[in-house]
Amino acid sequence: MSKFIMSLGDGAYEVLQLEATRRWISVQELLRAVIIPEWVGQYSDAQKALVRHMEHPLIPIKICQSCHKSILDGETWRLRYDDRARRMEPLHEKCWHSLS
Repeated sequence: MSKFIMSLGDGAYEVLQLEATRRWISVQELLRAVIIPEWVGQYSDAQKALVRHMEHPLIPIKICQSCHKSILDGETWRLRYDDRARRMEPLHEKCWHSLS
């Protein structure tokens, strides 16, 4: 289960505390059962846009198609045509030699 820490101003916390007291639950229960589900419902389009943005990062990461490890800056690598993918795929120099 993912966890997070939230900081609130005194005024915002007082509002949450009053609402939680009115419902006979704790502030944590109010956040879990009411506030977060409502927020997710209101901002689901924003969440989808964020996920799409994260799927296509600004800095592309090259993954070696032989050992499936990332190719770091400064490492020597080559491109090899992959018949199944029908495109050029990156390989570490050492993986290139082991396949040759």
